[in-house]
Amino acid sequence: MGSDHPNVAPYGTVYNTKHKHKDMILAVGTDAQFQQLCRVLNEYCVDDDDDEESLSLLWNDERFKTNTMRVQHNDALKVHLQRAIGKIERNELLSRLNEASVPAGAVRTMDEVFGLPGVKESMVLEGQLPNGDTIRGVRAISFVDSSPLPSLHHYHHDDTNMKVSTRSPAVVVSP
Repeated sequence: MGSDHPNVAPYGTVYNTKHKHKDMILAVGTDAQFQQLCRVLNEYCVDDDDDEESLSLLWNDERFKTNTMRVQHNDALKVHLQRAIGKIERNELLSRLNEASVPAGAVRTMDEVFGLPGVKESMVLEGQLPNGDTIRGVRAISFVDSSPLPSLHHYHHDDTNMKVSTRSPAVVVSP
């Protein structure tokens, strides 16, 4: 099953886009959103004889007409969607899906995430342990506050390992 939602389709499947390692995920929760998804994909596949009919009629196919049916026929649905999505550049498709109110998002590498404007500055924490070692971590969203660094008294260090108390506002990524 992977990241697929067990009761909603297409929801949670990671799709490969035109460029290698530029994946995306769909979170289509309603029949209307599914119809919009098909319309957007059809815009890109209209010149492709293999996909034109299957995508323009996909939302009318009895196997995909309702969410219940899409879940039952999810494997076939994923084949149709991957064939179309694999021909489109990720950011362009995500922009069009956003305009059409179809929930979707980019699957990003950590380098891509920390390369986004403001993410590194607001999420990467750096400080020093009492013994002088530098510690770097990632601020957990649930603990975001105005302090620039975690309180170092939450970190306990000995010669063999480092432990972080559950009260810490950071997830340690490197000692």
